[in-house]
Amino acid sequence: MRILVTGMGGFVASHLVRELASHGHEVWGTGLAPESHDLLAGGEIMAADLRHPDAVRRVMEKAHPEAVIHLAGQSSPAKSWKIPQTTFEVNVLATMEVVRWATEFSDNPLITYISSAEVYGIPDPEELPLRETSPLRPETPYAVSKIAAEEITKLYARRYGARWLILRSFSHTGPHQSTDFVVPAFARQVALYEEGKADSLQHGDLRAFRDFSDVRDVARAYRLAVENQLCEQTFNVCSGESVRIQRLLDILLSLSEREVPCRRDAARVRAEKVTEVRGDSTALRDAVGWEPRISLEQMVKDVLEEQRELVGHLADKIG
Repeated sequence: MRILVTGMGGFVASHLVRELASHGHEVWGTGLAPESHDLLAGGEIMAADLRHPDAVRRVMEKAHPEAVIHLAGQSSPAKSWKIPQTTFEVNVLATMEVVRWATEFSDNPLITYISSAEVYGIPDPEELPLRETSPLRPETPYAVSKIAAEEITKLYARRYGARWLILRSFSHTGPHQSTDFVVPAFARQVALYEEGKADSLQHGDLRAFRDFSDVRDVARAYRLAVENQLCEQTFNVCSGESVRIQRLLDILLSLSEREVPCRRDAARVRAEKVTEVRGDSTALRDAVGWEPRISLEQMVKDVLEEQRELVGHLADKIG
């Protein structure tokens, strides 16, 4: 299948491209800056700001995708409070252009919009696990933008002649993720301490529970959903289990040969009640036979190994 992946500069895209190419798909991509990728399998990465119609038109005219997996977007809920306008431009208006122009150069393409569990907000305990039919209670501009983008995908797909698919991903981590996110942030600090570049690991509130998956399992879910031509449906992508943030830190600490001192940083603690987010991915599992394969321990270990390598390279350059 000829598949266009947007957001090639992001965390998930490198894993998704590898997953798609290894299963015989011709992969094309877009990013804000031109770059190369050995696994594109016949396609190329095109520089494009997807907010601009002419840029999107040029991409679609060249790629003629049978399917689009739309990853591009502003991905930080916290940052969306600081840049709400940009968040809506990138997450909603760009999505509108992608769907519109994909239909101009391809016949009935499948547009897969990658949404987020943030659309559910913080649920009450009795509402768990979260299902695709659970109430949407956005608590950030980011979450509102994801709901709007879901709806614009459906509306424009119906209007212009495309098939749509919504995948709501819960928390996921793995190699290549930014240290703006919790597991790489902890792993980076462990690696820095091991190299003598930090005197402790600082953290915020560790009591919350979140539903974590490995990014490589998530990429496989995306591939299976597109390959099976799922459409006109919304699916959760999640492990179905929640883990306390403290548990993630404990795993990281257990992987270090040094005893890393940890300190609670008041600046990192949010004034929120202890919460749990846990999803139900039964619908996706039943539809395509997907299930997570990579353990929590392996996921965390791989993130730490990458951060050790990055910190080691930094130390070598300074030395």
